[in-house]
Amino acid sequence: MAVRFEPHGHDLPGFWGDTSSSIDWCERNFVVSFYIAEFFNAFSSLTLCVTGGYIWYQAWRDSLELRFYALGMSVVVVGLGSAAFHGTLQFWGQMWDELPMVWSMLVCFYCHFTIDHPGSWTIALALFAYGGLWAVVHVHGAFTTAFQLHFVLMVLNSFYLLRSATRYYARLQYFRSGEVESDGKPGPRRQGKMFLQAYQRLRLMGLLDMWFVLVAVCFWLCDQFACSHLHNLPGGVPNPQLHAVWHLLTAASSHFGCQFLLVLRQSVKDNAPPESEWPWSFWGYMVRTRPEMKGALAKQNKAE
Repeated sequence: MAVRFEPHGHDLPGFWGDTSSSIDWCERNFVVSFYIAEFFNAFSSLTLCVTGGYIWYQAWRDSLELRFYALGMSVVVVGLGSAAFHGTLQFWGQMWDELPMVWSMLVCFYCHFTIDHPGSWTIALALFAYGGLWAVVHVHGAFTTAFQLHFVLMVLNSFYLLRSATRYYARLQYFRSGEVESDGKPGPRRQGKMFLQAYQRLRLMGLLDMWFVLVAVCFWLCDQFACSHLHNLPGGVPNPQLHAVWHLLTAASSHFGCQFLLVLRQSVKDNAPPESEWPWSFWGYMVRTRPEMKGALAKQNKAE
């Protein structure tokens, strides 16, 4: 029997028939469209496809390692699976939502674990085995609460890895002091300032990843535990569809979390400060390392 957050009696009959998923969210079913169970939840899920598609495009454009193709594609699959789940409220759609969420986190873990070396078949196979075992257990049980707790632990672990990666970069002591060289090129002092600014932008990506998730969780919880109130707001205000807002915020979090990995891996690989562009003060993404900055960190360390 499905866990329902919205009282019975307000749904309409739809193309997909009765719900077979183990959870039914706050949005009323088949109200907007006969073919889409939760219209707003389904379409907001597609923002994850945009996020993942852009990561995949960056990997192709900059000839990045295979892990980043997998990272982008995993986010796309999460978006498609979430749309299938909310669009049908069928068990198969739920599995296409929840299993890719776990697999996407495992790909993220792999990128963290191999941030400073080309790759590891041992780590890849271990994570693959874990993901396969979890898939078998979850498909046979569809443990709603267990899945949610498991995913929370995975997110908390990703926060720990992100914080550790940020500290790892800072421990390399890239921020030097000195004078401008005689040929007018950036000397150690100016380079040190550039490295510090680059590090601060990298750290901001990590912070935005975490803050978007934390705010998204607040909306997710409100959608569940205040559902009856959301459908009876004063003045006839319609349900604000907070689960759809959760999708938008998690797409933003996924963007910054993945960009953090792209930027840091490129920095380690090129031995250069982390390169990112921020066309707006609140939105950033990885850009290619400038040719003159490749190897700059090695030169700084050698000068020491």
